[in-house]
Amino acid sequence: MSIPKILHFVWIGPPLPEWAERNIAEFRRLNPKHEIRIHGEDVLHKKYRAIYDALPESGLAQKSDLLRLSAMQRSGGWYFDCDFWPVRPIGDVERAYGLDGSRMFLTEQRWVLGAYHPIANGILACKRRWKGWRAVNGAIDNLPAKKRLGTGFGPSLFTGLLHQHRTLFDVGRFGWFYPAGREHALSRYDRLAGGESPSSVFADLRHQTAGQLPFALHMWQGGESELTEKRTIAKCPCSDLTGVNVGVVATRRQMKDQTQPFGAVVEGFERLGCQVQVSPPGEWPLFSHDPQVVACWNGRLKLYADAVGKARREGRIVLAMEHGFFDRRAHTQIDHKGILHWASWTNDWTGPLDRDAGARLQSVWPEPLAPFNKRRKGYILAIGQVAGDSQLADSSIGANDLIGLVESAAPSGFEVRHRPHPNLGGKSGGTLAEAVGGAAFVVTINSNAGNECLAMGCPVLAFGPATYLKAGVARPAHRDSIRHDLIAMANGCRPSTRSVRRYLERLACRQWSLDEIAEGTILARLVSDAMSDIKRKQKPKAEPKAEPKAEPKAEPKAEPKAEPARSGTKLLAESKRRGYRIIVSSRQYRRDPRWRMVVQTLKDKGKPVSILSCDVRGGFPAHLNCKVDKTTIGALAAELGVA
Repeated sequence: MSIPKILHFVWIGPPLPEWAERNIAEFRRLNPKHEIRIHGEDVLHKKYRAIYDALPESGLAQKSDLLRLSAMQRSGGWYFDCDFWPVRPIGDVERAYGLDGSRMFLTEQRWVLGAYHPIANGILACKRRWKGWRAVNGAIDNLPAKKRLGTGFGPSLFTGLLHQHRTLFDVGRFGWFYPAGREHALSRYDRLAGGESPSSVFADLRHQTAGQLPFALHMWQGGESELTEKRTIAKCPCSDLTGVNVGVVATRRQMKDQTQPFGAVVEGFERLGCQVQVSPPGEWPLFSHDPQVVACWNGRLKLYADAVGKARREGRIVLAMEHGFFDRRAHTQIDHKGILHWASWTNDWTGPLDRDAGARLQSVWPEPLAPFNKRRKGYILAIGQVAGDSQLADSSIGANDLIGLVESAAPSGFEVRHRPHPNLGGKSGGTLAEAVGGAAFVVTINSNAGNECLAMGCPVLAFGPATYLKAGVARPAHRDSIRHDLIAMANGCRPSTRSVRRYLERLACRQWSLDEIAEGTILARLVSDAMSDIKRKQKPKAEPKAEPKAEPKAEPKAEPKAEPARSGTKLLAESKRRGYRIIVSSRQYRRDPRWRMVVQTLKDKGKPVSILSCDVRGGFPAHLNCKVDKTTIGALAAELGVA
């Protein structure tokens, strides 16, 4: 059984405009054997009546979605939105894809429109009793009420169904049906309707269709009666990036995946007025235009590293993307320096937080943050990672070294439990929360799970590099001092609850949902930050001052003797007046957790703190008049209430 020779169109609301009648007439001319049916509300299927009546008067798009499904379900055939101009007969499409109606025919929609739902419902084709209607109706019945306003009966419906029931559908590439973007479609339509040859109109777009003519042209009218040329997306008012060339490195699969950020990035830059091109990974240069901004995943993976390195050496801004810190699949971190601990913002933990930092953290971590007010009892939990993971690139140990180091150096009386990475079987032993619940502390290299452990009130010992180490809320571990580090953790080394909260709130402010990215403001801010960073690095050096004329040399004065170093009570008194200057050997700073806690506490109190790391054996610089030694750190910690 083949597809019935019926062409369906739906129009509700105002009278059918002249341009729509012209389009339908062109369909009739190219397909003289097809029956033309223009439907209103009379075609609605009884299965959809309750849902249809519950839609608001303004929900014309959603009502149109239900009406086209009703028409197709009643008799099968072809459905087209009224804002399609046919370029070739329907028979060409059926022969090109080998369509017999047993699988519903859908099309992709142009990326800039379908960032999250790349499958369109502007063209549908199937036989009358298509076997997939049960799946379609089931998905509609189960659709939450809040998703019924939007694309719930259209692109998002069919995008989800395609992922779940791939064998029910055939999909056409967007270039054959959506050859022109919103900003250029209407001008091409005017040329076609005016009688110009399609070969001439689409001459510069034939690369999308292997040199052939497309099957149709979509006009992007969205049910509006008046023909209006449209920008791809409403422009973001905060941007000065109009006309900037942007390249997004992504595969077709990544662009189609609605859980990935690539479509949202394309949409966001389009809102900013940028010219966006998408290219799969490969050797640089990747794009036909010359992009000033390049966006890609991770940036450190072998697949991208060569192109990213060359782009940066040529002075281009490269935005690296990675899963977020919390609710990771629904959020994305983006930065011009890199991901995770390489990001530009990880070098400053003292700056002010966003006003909504607390609310952002609560939205992705709704559980109350556990306090660090007492020593925990239990086992040592070693959290594993995947060997070869890009975030381990600068670590002093490998993923396979962790458990052996911890087990060999564990204090007597402590059990060591290993939780592998979820990809290596970590989920089989229960949830992370269950594993952390009985742990005295956790040991890891730099796993993102460390952030969740801190949110659960469990202290973290990490080999790093990691964001929580740079923020001072975890204790650093070293291969040559691991036993001492484990003993310190067993004795109750832990950060302050306030510092952990501020750290986690900062993380929540450095990840964004797909909707936030697609809105454009975040991307504009990230590009602005990158440009400011580049300008700071390119700041010209000051011209050397002309040397003054030589003057008669004065008699040399006797240099004053350096004041002796002070410590203890005198230092504390002086510190309250002048601020805290801490001089400590790097080894002592690593081994004694009180140093980091004191520094963080002073910073939290708004006190001026400066640290000079030096070798004690070489002596302290004479021009610095005070130091904090082993005696003083105890007194200072006691005064500040740091354990």
